[in-house]
Amino acid sequence: SSGINAEWPLRPGSFDFILSRLDKYHRVSNENCQRFSKIERCLQMLENLTYMNSDNQNYALNFKNKMIVKSTHGTLTNCLSVIHKSRSNKIKLLGKSKNLDNVFDCLFSTFRMMLNLTHGNEYTCTEIGKYKGMIEVILETILFLPSNAGTKHKLDCYTLGLGLLINLLGEVPSNRNILAKCRFDSSPWFDAVEDSIEDRNKTSVELIIQTFLKFHNSSAELEKQTFSEAESLCMQEGEEPTEVELEIEEPGLEKRESNSASSASKSEEEKNGDDPFGYKEPA
Repeated sequence: SSGINAEWPLRPGSFDFILSRLDKYHRVSNENCQRFSKIERCLQMLENLTYMNSDNQNYALNFKNKMIVKSTHGTLTNCLSVIHKSRSNKIKLLGKSKNLDNVFDCLFSTFRMMLNLTHGNEYTCTEIGKYKGMIEVILETILFLPSNAGTKHKLDCYTLGLGLLINLLGEVPSNRNILAKCRFDSSPWFDAVEDSIEDRNKTSVELIIQTFLKFHNSSAELEKQTFSEAESLCMQEGEEPTEVELEIEEPGLEKRESNSASSASKSEEEKNGDDPFGYKEPA
């Protein structure tokens, strides 16, 4: 295709073909997880083509009237729908665990490719952010999906989702306004979330803060538990944590100890009337 710059050989028309395949596959309306594997392969190729390559990023965005924005939104929506239905047993998937992995992989590949497109590109961030429902579906991935995802998928939900959100909001005030107005009163995810009745009335910003505080508190509890277990282990082995170990977290301790040592040294010098370099005034 015209204007395409790839580090690996690419036949003329191949970029257009990949973008067109992505658009075709995301339109298939069924829960066949093999479809998600095909979409993922297209996304992986696009991820490679758009990595640190502004020419390819702009070409992908502007291809056929920004078709890739609609394709990625459709892919994210389909992935979330299948995951939610599967978790709530509304659909049955053959080889459920493996097939769900395919859906999660497709979701994360979409995010990685979108991270490439939005990196340091205000125009792309504006075009993607203003697409109806795009910021909402990204927020759903951060706020609701982790509680329905296995342990190995939770970290990617947060890191990729938050990374993309940072790109979209960083330089574009209109995207921040969209996020501030997002609400999830009728979201199907609340069926599987604790305290869902109360959460339904919260704004997206309140839900984000709630999520942050939840993990901040969990982190503090884990740190406390880890120290307690280490202390218990020391006691079992007949040892006790030293004063340094117990006080190492105290702010400014090292500085205070240094100042105390310096003051003691200075007092001793004044008392003896000695110069620190060993020089004595003649009598």
